[in-house]
Amino acid sequence: MKIVAIKWINEIAKEAEVTISNGRSEIICFSQPFNYLINDVLIQPIYCFNPKCITKSNLEDCIIKKQGQYFEYFLRGKIVNLNEKLIDVDGFLINLEDADLPGDLINGDAIEFIATRLDIY
Repeated sequence: MKIVAIKWINEIAKEAEVTISNGRSEIICFSQPFNYLINDVLIQPIYCFNPKCITKSNLEDCIIKKQGQYFEYFLRGKIVNLNEKLIDVDGFLINLEDADLPGDLINGDAIEFIATRLDIY
């Protein structure tokens, strides 16, 4: 996950709109405080703010689809660590830390959800 573009919302407050790439796809994230540079590689997962419509999926292909709200995405990926609520969506590591996940999930299951906003710290 590499930073490929930065658009400052408020540079003094260190608020930025940041485009992240996995080499195949790009997603737009919010960041505050933003302390990275173009081409920096993210080590930490991307935090999913206010995830909704979380369901187990029978489909295993990853999807990254921009929705109507500016930072909103429909995502489908695989659970890589259920205890830490980490989801791999085509190479993007997404943290669903504050989400209530369905109770029947295990590592490796496909899951889909709507991310109201994706944040990097």
